[in-house]
Amino acid sequence: MNGDLLTSIDFGRMLTFHDEHKADITMCVREFKLEIPYGVVNVRDQEIVGIQEKPVEKYFANAGIYVLSRNVISNQDHGERVDMPELVTKQLSSGKKVSAFPIHEYWLDIGLMKQYEQAQIDINNINRD
Repeated sequence: MNGDLLTSIDFGRMLTFHDEHKADITMCVREFKLEIPYGVVNVRDQEIVGIQEKPVEKYFANAGIYVLSRNVISNQDHGERVDMPELVTKQLSSGKKVSAFPIHEYWLDIGLMKQYEQAQIDINNINRD
């Protein structure tokens, strides 16, 4: 797990998911929506070929939480430095199974001061309940 995260994810459920899917790596993902408040015009060679009114695009973002099977760890060269996105890409190219575990629980990247301050507000609100 990345060190700059605050989350209430159910780690037990995540581990069960990893085992049930027989994954080599499970990556937690978080859905983000990008809402365009206007009609989006599709143009090809200065000709309008379509319009989509106020579209909402959905993406899964890497939430920075992973489960690795023993075989993934044991196949790494001792002392080799590899970051998680690189390791996931390497496993995908090798035909390994990488599963996406969608999280809906509280999750916040607190790597920036503004986000850290938001976490303080969120924690204070939780403690009041």
